[in-house]
Amino acid sequence: MTVLPLPDPVVQAPTDLCAGETVAVQTTGPFASYVWNDASGTQLSTLPSPVFGAGNYEVEVTDANGCVGDTIFDIFEHVFPPASISLPSYEPVCPGGANVTIYSIVTGSGGYDYEWQLNGSPFGGNTSTISTNQPGDYTLVITDLFGCTAQSNNETVYDCASVGGVCVNGVCTIPPGGCVGDCTVCPPCNPGPGCAINGNIDFTSAPAANCNTINFTNTSVNFLTGSMNWYFGDPASGTANTSNLQSPSHTYSALGFYTVQLVGLVQDASDPNSYCIDWVRHDLLIPIQAIFENTTACPNVQMQFTDRSIWVSGASIIGWSWDFGDPASGAANSSASQNPMHSFATPGTYNVTLTITEASGCTVSTTQPVTVFAPPAVSFALPSASCENTSLPFDAIVGANVASVYWDFDDPTSGDGNASELVNSNHEFDLPGNYTVQLTALSIEGCTNSFADNITITPNTLAGVITTAPPSPLCEGESTTLTAPTGGITWSWSTNATTNGITVSESGVYTVTLTNDDGCAYTPPPATVDVFGEPNG
Repeated sequence: MTVLPLPDPVVQAPTDLCAGETVAVQTTGPFASYVWNDASGTQLSTLPSPVFGAGNYEVEVTDANGCVGDTIFDIFEHVFPPASISLPSYEPVCPGGANVTIYSIVTGSGGYDYEWQLNGSPFGGNTSTISTNQPGDYTLVITDLFGCTAQSNNETVYDCASVGGVCVNGVCTIPPGGCVGDCTVCPPCNPGPGCAINGNIDFTSAPAANCNTINFTNTSVNFLTGSMNWYFGDPASGTANTSNLQSPSHTYSALGFYTVQLVGLVQDASDPNSYCIDWVRHDLLIPIQAIFENTTACPNVQMQFTDRSIWVSGASIIGWSWDFGDPASGAANSSASQNPMHSFATPGTYNVTLTITEASGCTVSTTQPVTVFAPPAVSFALPSASCENTSLPFDAIVGANVASVYWDFDDPTSGDGNASELVNSNHEFDLPGNYTVQLTALSIEGCTNSFADNITITPNTLAGVITTAPPSPLCEGESTTLTAPTGGITWSWSTNATTNGITVSESGVYTVTLTNDDGCAYTPPPATVDVFGEPNG
């Protein structure tokens, strides 16, 4: 008899992908059929080369001989670099005049490649900032060390003529009456003729403990209470982008430069009972943003956390503080490393917080849920029989998310037979005694779990011979009763009878196998019955 090896598939798939990407996967060699499963054991495809995104997978293959083998693999998903650009307030550009500086983001995790575009065409070099006096729409494509790319927002640089100004010696001059359009892109709009301002609109700002939250203080003079209107320059914050409080606070949605504008009513010097519109704008910088990614893991396996935080050129991160949301781990629940590792003792979802500190002392935090996979459920029932030298069935009780099992029968004298990778296996113990049988299961997510139970193997005490009464030989027409040895509770005769004894009247060789209540089986020597005087055919 030839025993064929099981197929051992090797999957060709990348170890990681960018967020949202998919890829075709396949095995290095062809097989007769395929079944691809996700982490729960749900069938996804039977194609030779299906398309998957990031996740945990299993492939079961069948070769030309009908033998089945499997393997598991995973694909990690990287976060996208959060591309953004910003620019402080500026004078509309003129030929030969001052440049405008546009800022992007910087990271310490392998760096970025920068591809700037002006009106959709390449512009500038591979730098995190560009300086330009060319008007138009600027965008940026950022590529990280994994090849993941992201497109930034659009920033428009206005020229002097587009806001109604005139360039004089490289400087934009705005005529009386103010600029055309949005006053935030040119010098302050004039309050208009006939209004002599007796006071001013102004404010100061300072970051709170959180770098993203800015506290604003109204320092205006001779203003009308209740006339303040704030514009924080953060449209991504929705309705929170404006306020009519005297001294508000605002939490910014992302890092970068922002132009904050305060508009209010100031006393008219020619008429104390009248007020003039006045306004002021100041730039501020949100310097850093906390980002991290992590691998997946099983309980008590180290999970890698990688800092992917970003900052605006000129800022810097000087400290990291991690809270793994795992108080049961004691002192290990926190870390000051930039890229720490942590193991969780139990499966579940944990809220992990990374807090980074900028050189100015302010901090920014981000909290993300991380999942620790559950070990697979595994068990088995002991066979009803427990006799030596008897093939005993062992059937694994596992779920669809189990990719493979491994049996250890605690019987090293049985050699290679001491282990099995079959879900439904058999083992024969040669000697009586106590054995601890252990079943280990491996999930598609790569987690293992074991279950063990003790079995007592009893000696086979069945013995004896088949008795014949009356004894052979017999004369034609006579019969004899064959009786199995004592100790059995079931019997299987060569005549298909299932009783303790049988009555026969024909020549022949008769056998019986008896089984006792421990499952021990015994086949005594066969009994031969001769009948004389029978016709010879």
